Amino acid sequence: MNDEITRTLKYGCAGEDVKYIQYVSGLNETGNFDKTTREMIREFQIKSGLDVTGELEPKMINKFLHYCIGSCTDESLSSTEEDS
Repeated sequence: MNDEITRTLKYGCAGEDVKYIQYVSGLNETGNFDKTTREMIREFQIKSGLDVTGELEPKMINKFLHYCIGSCTDESLSSTEEDS
């Protein structure tokens, strides 16, 4: 799906591409780029040292996916360590 995201996703956008980024980031999959989605993108941009716009440009998609995968992995490791 990430190869199919060819537009800049920003507040007010809607579609399957928005739903996909919500899915990979663990948000409610509404397909609407709402305030929660914008805040999640801002957090990604801050933690990645990018300009904070709240918009997800096509050139950022791979970095965003790696960020989401890393966040999920870090959370999984933390909960596993706490359970031990």
